[in-house]
Amino acid sequence: MGEYGIYYKENINMVAFEFANLIVNKGGNEPVFLCLGNSNVVGDLFGPMCGEILSKNFKIKNVYGNLSNNITSKNLKQTFLEIKQKHPFNPLVVIDSALSEIYEVGNVKFLPYGCLPAHENNNTIMGDCCFLGNVNVLGINGLMFLKTVKFEMVQKMCNFVCLAIKKSFEYLKNYQNSSNNLAISFGY
Repeated sequence: MGEYGIYYKENINMVAFEFANLIVNKGGNEPVFLCLGNSNVVGDLFGPMCGEILSKNFKIKNVYGNLSNNITSKNLKQTFLEIKQKHPFNPLVVIDSALSEIYEVGNVKFLPYGCLPAHENNNTIMGDCCFLGNVNVLGINGLMFLKTVKFEMVQKMCNFVCLAIKKSFEYLKNYQNSSNNLAISFGY
């Protein structure tokens, strides 16, 4: 678990395996995806675009946040409480943009623990794991750095993460078919 370059196709398999393994270790329930960001700002587009791809292209259920329904600081707390009420036993996966060191820009981080969304006001750690897209460098004016991000890079990072998630669902289905331990149905 760590940081992955999006231009190495074998990294998709590594992330997919690690994500599937984490879901099994969390009890095997179908994950819920909380895709954070504002689709009006290119650098904050990573979460909503991932949500769009997961729900529309891959037909994955339990996705909160997409291009037309953004999860931002205005509705994050309410959405988080709604998810916890509707899906109390499902692992929560947070997908969000991040600012990082210059050598990390363009990479994706998969972390086996929650994250602290930058737009969360009360310092609540959210999620059981997270995918962070390193969209630009950390600087004094974070919003300015989010506005100078290249769309194509964000799009490639989203495709990388979504393909890894799709592949992890395939791994989970294979695991389910070969083991009677999990009585789950991952549909997409």
